[in-house]
Amino acid sequence: MSQGPHISHRRRSLDRMLRRVVGEESRPSAGRLALHVPPSALVAWRPTLTVVAGCAVVGIVLWLHLRYGLLLSKTGLAAGLLLLVSLLPLCWLEYRLRCLVGLLPLAALVVVDQPWSVVMIVIVSFLAAWLARRRSIRTEPAMMRQRHLAHHLQRYPLLHKTCLQLATARDADQVAAIIADQVVALADGGLAAAVHLPLRQQRPLQCRARAGILPQPDANSQQSIAFVSEQGRPLQRRTTGRLIRYVPMIDQRSSGTSGDLVAVLEIHQLSAGLLGNRDDLVEALARMGGIALGTADLVAQTRSLALRDSLTGLFGQHEMRQRGEELVAQARRQGQRCAVIMCDLDHLKMINDRYGHSTGDQALLAVAHQLRQMDWPQARAGRWGGEEFVVLLPQCSCSQAEQVAEALRETIATMVCDEHHPQLRITASVGVAEARPSEGFIDVVARADAACYQAKSAGRNCLRVAS
Repeated sequence: MSQGPHISHRRRSLDRMLRRVVGEESRPSAGRLALHVPPSALVAWRPTLTVVAGCAVVGIVLWLHLRYGLLLSKTGLAAGLLLLVSLLPLCWLEYRLRCLVGLLPLAALVVVDQPWSVVMIVIVSFLAAWLARRRSIRTEPAMMRQRHLAHHLQRYPLLHKTCLQLATARDADQVAAIIADQVVALADGGLAAAVHLPLRQQRPLQCRARAGILPQPDANSQQSIAFVSEQGRPLQRRTTGRLIRYVPMIDQRSSGTSGDLVAVLEIHQLSAGLLGNRDDLVEALARMGGIALGTADLVAQTRSLALRDSLTGLFGQHEMRQRGEELVAQARRQGQRCAVIMCDLDHLKMINDRYGHSTGDQALLAVAHQLRQMDWPQARAGRWGGEEFVVLLPQCSCSQAEQVAEALRETIATMVCDEHHPQLRITASVGVAEARPSEGFIDVVARADAACYQAKSAGRNCLRVAS
C-alpha cells in the first residue's frame, strides 16, 4: 500500500515528460481570439463572406446588363455567370465533391430567360454549397481529433519504451546507444544512426554510439556535424543512394529556455520516404535524448563533486576509504600483496603565509599531477587531508613501494610549483607500509602515517618504512 502514491507520481511524471517531448505542452497559444471563438466558427466566416461577395458580383453584372444594355447574348451571359459562380466557391470548397454537388442547379442558367430567375438560381446554388461545407466543418474537427489521437497512440509505445530504457541509463554513452537503436527500429533496419557527443565537454564531437551500417566519415560529414553543433539547427544532405539528416539534441529540461546543445544525431536513410510520417518521432527521440544526456551530465558532475576533491581532482578521503577497503579485501582473498604510501608536504603553511594561498594551491596541484603520473598500474591516489596524500599500490611489495615512494619524493623536491616563483621548492616526508593479512585499509594507513611522522621527526624530506 505504501508504494501506490510513489508509483502514481512516477506515472504522472512520465506522462508530463511524454507530453513535453511530443510538443503538446510547448505549443504556443493561438491568441486571445481562440480562447472565446471555437475553430468551427472561425472557419465558417470564410465561406459566408464568399457567398455574400459572389452574390454581390452577380447582382452588379446583371444590373449593368439591364441598365446599360451590354452587348451580351443570353448564352454569353449564362456562360459568364456559370464561370463566375463556379470559380468563387472553389476557394473555400477545397474541391470537395459533396460541396460541389450544391452547384449543380447552375446548369439551369442555360435555359432560363428571366435575369431575376438567374439570380435566384445562383443564390440557391451558393446556399446549397455553403450548407454542405458547413456540415463538413462541423464533422471535420472530430475526425481530425480522432486521427490525431490515433497517431499519438501509435507512437506512445515507442516513446514509453524509450523512457523506461533511458531511466536505467547511467552515463551518456548508454543514453546515446539507446537513442541510436530506437531510431534504427523506426524503419525495421532500413536506417543507420549515430550519436556524436563532445569528449570532456570540448569540440569537436566524437561518435560515441552507432546502430546499423554506417559509411566511413568524410570531410563533408565532419563539417555538417560541426555546423549543426554550432548553429543548433537541423541539416539535410544527399549523397549517392543515401539521404543524411543531422538533428541537434538539445537539453530542454527547463521550460521557457532555448536549452543547450549536448549532442548531434546523424541518420542515414536509404530512401527519402523511408520514415514516412514518422519524422516527428525522430524529433521527439532527439528531444528526449537531449534531456536524458543533460540529466546524465548533471549526475556525473554531482557525483564527481561528491567523490573527488574540488581543488586537486583526486579522490576525497571518504571515497578513498571505500576504494581502499575494497582493494585490500580483494588482495587478501587472492593472496596478493599491496602497500600504502603516505605523503605529507613540508612547511606548506609557511608557503601560504609568505607567498599566499594561491601559491600553496599551485603546490598542491603540482603534487596531485605527479601522483597521477606515477608509474604503477592500477595505483589509486587521494587527498587525505590539508597537505596529506595517500597512494594505494595493488600487487606491490614493501621494497617495490619504497622505490616508488623514493622516486616520488625526489620528483616533488625538484619540480617547479609556481611559474611566478620559479625559485620556490617544496619537499615531502613520506611513509610506506605494506598490508598485513589481518589488516584493513585504515590500519595500513595508520602505520604509514606513523612512518611519515618518523620521517618528519628525522628532519623532513626523507622516507621511512613502517615496521
